Amino acid sequence: MVRLDRDTAVPGSMPPSAGRGLLHAGGKEYRYRSTLGSLQRRLDTNLFDRVHRSAAVNARRIRELTLSRKYRPQLEAWLRQPL
Repeated sequence: MVRLDRDTAVPGSMPPSAGRGLLHAGGKEYRYRSTLGSLQRRLDTNLFDRVHRSAAVNARRIRELTLSRKYRPQLEAWLRQPL
């Protein structure tokens, strides 16, 4: 078992039906056997958000984002501030 800091752990991308995934933390990758939904329930909901059916991210770790006009209002609502 590897203990990971919940502030830095970022679930990676793998097919959601596979029942396993890849977790990125501290510059390393860890494989896990669980669904992304199950893992997400164990993470801090104030830090992590699901951005795709096969990926969730730690909002504090986002450095740059390319965004279309279509999704701008949704992101502003999630951030609770204008971009």
